[in-house]
Amino acid sequence: MGTSTRTRSIKKVVPAGELPASWPEREQFAPDDLVTVWIEPEDAELEGAGSLREVMDVVGRRAKARGLTPKKLAAILNDS
Repeated sequence: MGTSTRTRSIKKVVPAGELPASWPEREQFAPDDLVTVWIEPEDAELEGAGSLREVMDVVGRRAKARGLTPKKLAAILNDS
Protein backbone atom coordinates (compact mmCIF):
# COMPACT_ATOMS: atom_id res chain seq x y z
CA MET A 1 0.00 0.00 0.00
CA GLY A 2 1.33 3.44 -0.89
CA THR A 3 1.59 6.31 1.55
CA SER A 4 2.76 9.85 0.89
CA THR A 5 2.69 13.02 2.94
CA ARG A 6 2.22 16.70 2.25
CA THR A 7 2.38 19.51 4.74
CA ARG A 8 0.09 18.44 7.56
CA SER A 9 -1.77 15.87 5.47
CA ILE A 10 -1.47 12.18 4.87
CA LYS A 11 -2.47 10.34 1.71
CA LYS A 12 -2.83 6.60 2.02
CA VAL A 13 -4.06 3.93 -0.37
CA VAL A 14 -5.85 1.09 1.45
CA PRO A 15 -8.25 -1.74 0.60
CA ALA A 16 -11.85 -0.58 1.10
CA GLY A 17 -12.31 -3.41 3.59
CA GLU A 18 -9.90 -1.58 5.95
CA LEU A 19 -12.05 1.55 6.07
CA PRO A 20 -13.87 2.04 9.38
CA ALA A 21 -17.15 0.12 9.46
CA SER A 22 -18.89 3.33 10.60
CA TRP A 23 -18.15 5.03 7.23
CA PRO A 24 -21.20 4.64 4.98
CA GLU A 25 -18.93 5.29 1.95
CA ARG A 26 -17.28 1.95 2.64
CA GLU A 27 -20.33 0.17 1.20
CA GLN A 28 -19.75 1.75 -2.23
CA PHE A 29 -16.69 -0.44 -2.80
CA ALA A 30 -15.80 -4.11 -2.87
CA PRO A 31 -13.57 -5.03 0.13
CA ASP A 32 -10.55 -5.55 -2.15
CA ASP A 33 -10.98 -2.28 -4.09
CA LEU A 34 -8.10 0.12 -3.44
CA VAL A 35 -9.21 3.55 -2.27
CA THR A 36 -7.27 6.72 -1.54
CA VAL A 37 -7.87 8.35 1.83
CA TRP A 38 -6.65 11.84 2.80
CA ILE A 39 -6.24 12.70 6.47
CA GLU A 40 -5.99 16.43 7.11
CA PRO A 41 -6.47 18.55 10.19
CA GLU A 42 -9.45 20.87 10.28
CA ASP A 43 -8.71 24.56 9.87
CA ALA A 44 -11.38 26.39 11.84
CA GLU A 45 -10.00 29.80 10.90
CA LEU A 46 -10.30 29.16 7.16
CA GLU A 47 -13.58 27.29 7.48
CA GLY A 48 -15.01 30.27 9.38
CA ALA A 49 -14.10 32.71 6.62
CA GLY A 50 -17.30 34.03 5.11
CA SER A 51 -15.86 35.43 1.89
CA LEU A 52 -12.94 35.13 -0.47
CA ARG A 53 -11.58 38.36 0.99
CA GLU A 54 -11.54 36.81 4.50
CA VAL A 55 -9.81 33.68 3.15
CA MET A 56 -7.16 35.83 1.46
CA ASP A 57 -6.66 37.83 4.67
CA VAL A 58 -5.99 34.60 6.60
CA VAL A 59 -3.63 33.27 3.94
CA GLY A 60 -1.83 36.62 3.65
CA ARG A 61 -1.39 36.92 7.41
CA ARG A 62 0.03 33.38 7.60
CA ALA A 63 2.39 34.00 4.68
CA LYS A 64 3.64 37.22 6.24
CA ALA A 65 4.23 35.43 9.55
CA ARG A 66 6.36 32.90 7.64
CA GLY A 67 8.50 35.64 6.10
CA LEU A 68 6.80 36.46 2.80
CA THR A 69 7.42 40.07 1.87
CA PRO A 70 6.09 42.12 -1.05
CA LYS A 71 9.56 41.90 -2.63
CA LYS A 72 9.65 38.08 -2.33
CA LEU A 73 6.11 37.81 -3.69
CA ALA A 74 7.01 39.99 -6.70
CA ALA A 75 10.05 37.79 -7.37
CA ILE A 76 7.90 34.66 -7.24
CA LEU A 77 5.21 36.14 -9.51
CA ASN A 78 7.71 37.53 -12.02
CA ASP A 79 9.78 34.35 -12.23
CA SER A 80 9.29 32.72 -15.62
